[in-house]
Amino acid sequence: LVRRTRAAMESAYSKLAGYEVPGGGFDWYGRAPAHEELTAYGLLQFADMKRVHQGIDGALLGRAAAWLASRSDGRGGFYRADRAWTFKNSSDDLRTAYITHGVAMAGQTPDPQALAHSASLARKSDDPYLLALAASTLLASPGKAEAGRTAAKRLLAMQQADGSWSGAHTITRSGDYGRVVESTGLAALALSQAGGHSDAVDRAVGWLQ
Repeated sequence: LVRRTRAAMESAYSKLAGYEVPGGGFDWYGRAPAHEELTAYGLLQFADMKRVHQGIDGALLGRAAAWLASRSDGRGGFYRADRAWTFKNSSDDLRTAYITHGVAMAGQTPDPQALAHSASLARKSDDPYLLALAASTLLASPGKAEAGRTAAKRLLAMQQADGSWSGAHTITRSGDYGRVVESTGLAALALSQAGGHSDAVDRAVGWLQ
């Protein structure tokens, strides 16, 4: 089982790494220019995979993080390239929160202004999807854990009776069912990071199952 799993991981990693574009970052088809949201997701995915697979190229992670940093607009947000197959309907708040979350959760250092944007969302947003992204980002960032735990408590109060959360919009503008699934998954992860909310996490996981 271990041999088969390692072989599958190596095969999957080799295929996924092929979507890197010259200069760093990832695109739907591995062609430049890279895609900001997909790069944030790829960075998070490969950093997570590195915990169980020794073959991950650390330089690939570094290039992705450096490319995302180069896309900072200097005001806490990220430039939005004009290309096909992008998430054009996502708000600036959502894009910034999502990209910053990917950077922080991958163990990289977010842009300070982007991190401040997440801290603001953590205090003010009533959207569980945005709040879950912001809470996780703060919990993964040095010196921001207390703010992250406070955001997690706000998130806890938004859990529905069946154990789920329903965000306003996801990064992919999922429909009703997918939106609730994605919001609940992110909220459960954020509460797990914060600690002390095992009952709420269990109810969320039960709903997801």
